[in-house]
Amino acid sequence: MSAQPSNNSDFFPVFLNGPYLSKFFLTSSQDSGLNHLDIDLYNRCYLPSNPLPYNDQRAKRSSVENPLYQIDQPPCKRQAAINANCYFTWNSTLNSIELQKDAKEQQSYFCTEYPFFDSVDGCQACFEEHGGIEGYHWFPSTYIGATSATFCSATSLATGLYPFVSQWAATATAAHVPSTTAKDVLGTSTAASLYDTPTASSTTRSSQSNSNKNVGVKQRVNLLVALLLVLTLVG
Repeated sequence: MSAQPSNNSDFFPVFLNGPYLSKFFLTSSQDSGLNHLDIDLYNRCYLPSNPLPYNDQRAKRSSVENPLYQIDQPPCKRQAAINANCYFTWNSTLNSIELQKDAKEQQSYFCTEYPFFDSVDGCQACFEEHGGIEGYHWFPSTYIGATSATFCSATSLATGLYPFVSQWAATATAAHVPSTTAKDVLGTSTAASLYDTPTASSTTRSSQSNSNKNVGVKQRVNLLVALLLVLTLVG
């Protein structure tokens, strides 16, 4: 029986496959329960040019190709960067970093300021087309669309995105997805353009948002993604 990463893994602040991604950050590697497919998918969708080592080199799939991205970052990295921008507040100093506690402000960031759900959709496509397990590694666009429509249209919010989605998923029909393994159609190819085409509106929104802020997604990605993981560990 595989070791579980943490009793809190379901609440790991990464939409929407937190229980899977938490295994990389909430436990030691020998207790994580990660298998070769888990690591392979993480490498192909998040770290294609700098992959993590496999637990058993004899069992790994073919090595990934270095990507040639059509856009600045593949959707999984964009999602992570946007997530950090929306989940935290800061004024450019480490000591100022805090969790975003204003639910309406967080809603505005996730739904309007940044192309978050568009990036989520592209990220899930990466996991799907590389042969991930539905409902664990990736979720269908119907789930993402239903989540974004519900959260972004909410006029009265008492919580931020993650508690909101947890409550919504407990009863929503759209939150129930099958557990099937997709076919690996991309193999070692990792270029984001093979599985994701950002919408024109999301590209415009992202450009406008970055130009209106002192620090944009591309500038904050390395610092705040790292902090997201650190603060989750100690929180």
